[in-house]
Amino acid sequence: MRLPSRAGAGLACLVALTLSACSADDGTAERYDADEVAGQVADAQREVAPQFDVERGSCPEGEELAQGASFDCTVVVGGAEATYTVTVESVSDGEAELAFTSDEAVMSAAGATDLVEEDAEERGYDEANASCGETEVLVGEPGDVITCTVAADGEQYDVDVEILDLDGAIQLVT
Repeated sequence: MRLPSRAGAGLACLVALTLSACSADDGTAERYDADEVAGQVADAQREVAPQFDVERGSCPEGEELAQGASFDCTVVVGGAEATYTVTVESVSDGEAELAFTSDEAVMSAAGATDLVEEDAEERGYDEANASCGETEVLVGEPGDVITCTVAADGEQYDVDVEILDLDGAIQLVT
């Protein structure tokens, strides 16, 4: 059984960043404002999954902004931390074009919970209650397995759910 995500897929977008006071001490490389880039990553995540709370994350300080360079930033989405790769597409005249991508699916924990509860009911359990974590969102790479706990008919057991793709499609592991 497969279930598509309700949350929005891995993030991929391109944004422009105006550089200010970004020269290194020796004047050889341009740098960026880590807080500004983290804010742009968070804004981009809000656009693809507006139903979740997105907190400003963090990016490393002092990364060089040269075409082709990349670094990782994180944001907190629905209580779970998600990692995004920021790639410098170009730098020219005090502006940088940055691309944000993710190798992780960001999906609703409720979708996984619903899938597990439906499976329990198909197995003959009445009023199954599942929990797939303590956050509103699940984050993981394709192939990752999330363990959910099911309580039904006085019993408790674990069920594994595999993330299939960056769109957040999942299936039960049998």
